[in-house]
Amino acid sequence: MDYPFGRMKDPVRRAERYRKVADEYSELAEGASSPSFRAYFEHIAQQYREHAEGELRNLDQDGAADRKPAS
Repeated sequence: MDYPFGRMKDPVRRAERYRKVADEYSELAEGASSPSFRAYFEHIAQQYREHAEGELRNLDQDGAADRKPAS
């Protein structure tokens, strides 16, 4: 299976893609025919939101490490 995020080297673009997928799953949750499907889709959406936050957090940490003065 081709992993759609694997070739994205830019963490900001990867985070944007994760957010887009999260929005798609949120829409599925809204239109779900049962509470169990709604919960399932919303759970997946939340996981993608967390992935997006993690990508941006890593970017912030990497940027902070780059800005630290050499000892």
